Amino acid sequence: MGEPGTTAYAHLQDYMAVIRDPRRFDECLTVEPWQQPHLCLNGPRTGSRSGEAVHAWMLGQLRQIDGLHHVQQHAFAWPRFAPVHYALHVEDGQGGVFTPASYPWHFQGVTGPQGVRGELINLVDGSMLQRALAGSLEGKIAILGALRHIHASEENAERKLAALQRAGAVGAIYALPGPDNDIIAQNYDAALGTQALPTLIVGRQDREQLMAMQGLQATLIVDGQVQVSQSYNTYAFIPGRDNSRMIVIGTPMNAWFQAASERGPGVGALIYLARYFAEQARRVGPPPVTLAFVATGAHETMGFGLERALRCLDAQRVTAYVHLGTGLASRAYREENGVAVETGEPSRRRWIVVSENRALRSLATRAFQRLINAQGVGVVRAGVFNGSESRAPYAMNIPVVGMTGGGWFHHSPRDDETRLSVAYLDDVVVGFRNAIEALLEADPYALALGNLSADVLAALHELPGYGCPAAIEQP
Repeated sequence: MGEPGTTAYAHLQDYMAVIRDPRRFDECLTVEPWQQPHLCLNGPRTGSRSGEAVHAWMLGQLRQIDGLHHVQQHAFAWPRFAPVHYALHVEDGQGGVFTPASYPWHFQGVTGPQGVRGELINLVDGSMLQRALAGSLEGKIAILGALRHIHASEENAERKLAALQRAGAVGAIYALPGPDNDIIAQNYDAALGTQALPTLIVGRQDREQLMAMQGLQATLIVDGQVQVSQSYNTYAFIPGRDNSRMIVIGTPMNAWFQAASERGPGVGALIYLARYFAEQARRVGPPPVTLAFVATGAHETMGFGLERALRCLDAQRVTAYVHLGTGLASRAYREENGVAVETGEPSRRRWIVVSENRALRSLATRAFQRLINAQGVGVVRAGVFNGSESRAPYAMNIPVVGMTGGGWFHHSPRDDETRLSVAYLDDVVVGFRNAIEALLEADPYALALGNLSADVLAALHELPGYGCPAAIEQP
């Protein structure tokens, strides 16, 4: 099989080849992508042909592994926002027009092909104080942004946008402090439906120029429609000597853009781990309990494929969930004169996440010891750091061990293979392999008993309540 990191990286590259294949990409909205690259940003977005292709590819990869059983894929209905055109044009008052690169915040609102026209107003962070000081927002296009990188939702961006719309704004421009002048796409819960304030995301440097253009007239276009679509969950199993118990290993498949450092390591590691434990089962016999490998869908639009998958697997059987999360092997960067410069070190924005479970924490710390020592990755409590998909098993009282974080290029169109390190990935994959081997030998009753504190905190993690879309075959 080769070294864990190298093997996982080879699968990562295959995943990226699927994403980059132009025949599978149906959201290129320009015939001149070299002139307007922001209108042709490839990525495995849910419901797109590229998004469907990565699920089909994963199914094919798992079917090729000798020793996996009941390899299957099920679809579930999920909406897709399909853009037709988007643009921002600002009249500079001297006969010229500033047209920065932009990207729509999906489901935040639409304008139709003609767009909306209004005066730019700078609201800095969109706070109540800023709105009060700004005066009337009627008919205006607001400029705002978050202070922290990655997730605008951490600063209640959706609520701020809704408040701007109620105050009369006709559009919004949003930016996050990402690398250089990159667009940083934002997740959205598609189940909430389309909101009323069309919003474009721009790079932070363009936002600064737009702030200096306050008071000028702008036209904002977000033309598109919500379509009936679907996403997928893919399953594969290694039957255990005790099929009443199960350990689940999972990772999401969909993303906004290239996502080499965001999604790629988890995808590559899932295939490596499935191959490794299938080979072990062929060589020495079935594992003590069943192993389930799950690749889930609709991640970036909060489809909670993992919740659906766990409902299909019967959460009562699951003794632990192992989460191959985001940014597992990301490089670190610093900013110099507005440009992201690699530091030569691993990203410090990564954490090993473990349920408040003394037995599980001890197991995880030993399993990831090499990673902790070599790369300075810390161990944190799941009740605080459980994000997005991994909230599901935690809220379902399943002990969780995983890894999450985000490199500097998280959600950026430039998140390619240069943003991660194979050497960093090797330590990560070895840690996950160690953790699964330890979980296979662990006493499931001790894990369940040790999870009492986490079970109490789990009541604070509300889930959408998605059910199993269709019965699956399993050991």
